[in-house]
Amino acid sequence: MKHYGYFVLAAIAGLVVFLVLRDSEAEKVLQQLETIRALAEVSAPESALEQAGKARRIGETFSEQTRYDLTNYGHGIVDIHSRKELVGKILRGRAMLDSLELAIDDPRVHIDGGQARIELQGSANGSRRDAEGQFLDIHRVEVFLEKDQDNWLITGARHIRDERQQP
Repeated sequence: MKHYGYFVLAAIAGLVVFLVLRDSEAEKVLQQLETIRALAEVSAPESALEQAGKARRIGETFSEQTRYDLTNYGHGIVDIHSRKELVGKILRGRAMLDSLELAIDDPRVHIDGGQARIELQGSANGSRRDAEGQFLDIHRVEVFLEKDQDNWLITGARHIRDERQQP
């Protein structure tokens, strides 16, 4: 009977350690998204050097190759084959913006070993240099990450739905 009690205590301790580590890993994943969100925002005019620095720092949070399933958004599958290519796309996008505010709502983190998936609602509010007025986009997406040593890197995303469209 004594051995059974130790086994139960060991199992409970193992579960507690697993839940604590899992929560800390979930926090790391969410912190990675928060870092990207903060770097991606545009609140004031930026020099080309500032834009390049932020684009490079954002690129460092992604894996070397990424895949985006934008089928539900009408754009098919987009593969990006290097961080250099990704940084170039980020730079071109930032150069078109006068302002950009981003929000991440209702993130749900799922971790399975060295893989993570986050379903969230993201919104973008801003203005473009070539257009009058503001834009507002609200989308539900799923973001995929892999653990690389102690960092979580984004490997891609899947568009689920445009929240501004009727279901």
